[in-house]
Amino acid sequence: TKMASSGKLQEAEKHITDAEKCLKTSMFKWNPDYDNAANHFDKAAICFRTLKYYDRAKESSIRASDAHYKNHAIYHAGKSLEHAANVCRDAKQLEEAAKLYEQAGECYSESGHPDTAGQIILKGAQLLQHENPALAAKYFLSTAEFLQLDDKFRESANAIKNAVRMYCRTRPRQLDKIISTAQQSRRAFLEAGSINLAHEAVTVEIIATLLQGNSMHALDLLQEASRVPEFKGTEDEKVLEQLVESVSQHDDETIVQCCNSGILKSLDPEYAKLVRDLKTGNESVDPTQQTVKPDDTSVQSKPQVTSMAVKDTRKDPKVLADMRNQLFSTSKGTSSKNKRKTVEKSRVETTPSPPPENRGLEEIVPEEPDEKITTNEEDNKNEDEDKNENEDKNEEEDKNEDEDKNEDKDEDDEDEDDEPIDVN
Repeated sequence: TKMASSGKLQEAEKHITDAEKCLKTSMFKWNPDYDNAANHFDKAAICFRTLKYYDRAKESSIRASDAHYKNHAIYHAGKSLEHAANVCRDAKQLEEAAKLYEQAGECYSESGHPDTAGQIILKGAQLLQHENPALAAKYFLSTAEFLQLDDKFRESANAIKNAVRMYCRTRPRQLDKIISTAQQSRRAFLEAGSINLAHEAVTVEIIATLLQGNSMHALDLLQEASRVPEFKGTEDEKVLEQLVESVSQHDDETIVQCCNSGILKSLDPEYAKLVRDLKTGNESVDPTQQTVKPDDTSVQSKPQVTSMAVKDTRKDPKVLADMRNQLFSTSKGTSSKNKRKTVEKSRVETTPSPPPENRGLEEIVPEEPDEKITTNEEDNKNEDEDKNENEDKNEEEDKNEDEDKNEDKDEDDEDEDDEPIDVN
């Protein structure tokens, strides 16, 4: 086996050497020999592919295609590119394979074989329908164009339908492309004489428009579809009309009933996914439903308003007046015993649970329930009441001080009277 593989490798290298010699020019050889060079490159590519040297096999096939093209053998250039695409397919390089299939199809079309071009590009689209649906849709549409050139309208319409299916498979879905491609599919099926498939394309077009959230445009499309042969008065039209009306009125129950109808359930599995999204509401049904966000933000802002109300109540004039009275009463701690008793009595009456002296202002403030912030008139009224109370308390304290002074004076007078008089 090793001997055989080494012999195959040597054969491939010899073909490459011979091909490069054919491309060289000299004094007696003015033009390259593209024909023989292409044949040597093709044989080298087969040897490399047998040995599973995929990169060198692809390179040899591309060089063979270039030599065929310069030799004006465009069809054979396409064959070499197709061989290179098959090598990439074996190497699991699917996107590169699809690209080479497309280039091969262009060579076939240029050589006058559009049907072969469409069939070869279709291979690339089928390779990518699970790996890259969006790119596969592009190749399906390219296939449809080449098949239309050969007047194969039915095959072209089927290729466009496959493009719609690929766009339905993408995530997130490209609804704009689904709608435009469905319109193209409808026209292609009408041209091919497939009325039922044209009705299916109309259904997909309207459902995708509803998923976009544009029920008015869906209604216009439904009216336009009434001009499609054999569509007006059918069960399809009735279900779609009811579906558009229920979506515009946000009637969820009717939407579910329409989505569960036999007409929509019998659609292609990829189209049925659009119906499921419309039924479950995964996609936007109407722009008016997008007003949920402001409601959510307003709900979230409620705790912020409440916290602001709490902060404002801490600046209530009545609370501040009580705080000033407490601080004033503590500053008078060095006065007489009667005065301290009076101040403590007034403190008990004004505040039910006085805080200790070493607590900060934030801890002195009592917690109040979340109530509506008082108006300016109520604040002014409370300030006037607090001022009157403070004046009454100050007068009472001054009166007590005067009484204490009088008592002290009377005691001094009595002491003077009690002292013995010195007769001498």
